[in-house]
Amino acid sequence: MSIKTAKKINLNVKIDPDLKQKADTVFENMGITTSAGVMLFIKRVVDDQELPFTPRVATGVDKALQDLETGNTHSAKSPQQMFDELDGDDD
Repeated sequence: MSIKTAKKINLNVKIDPDLKQKADTVFENMGITTSAGVMLFIKRVVDDQELPFTPRVATGVDKALQDLETGNTHSAKSPQQMFDELDGDDD
């Protein structure tokens, strides 16, 4: 009796190198390869017909908080200057 193995194909995904390294570390700490982790994710999606988590979408508040944390802010000297800048009147 022979054992038949399923044919496998490659899946190429573009990903930020830093994110890939972090994922490699997480999977390594779990005792599996990144490929095995991705395979588990895909099998779960197929089995459940949904993502195994609720996606988070950044809101305007999330963006504003991130801007505050990173110092990406701007201030106007007066309310009129603020309105002029919002309207595109930079003179």
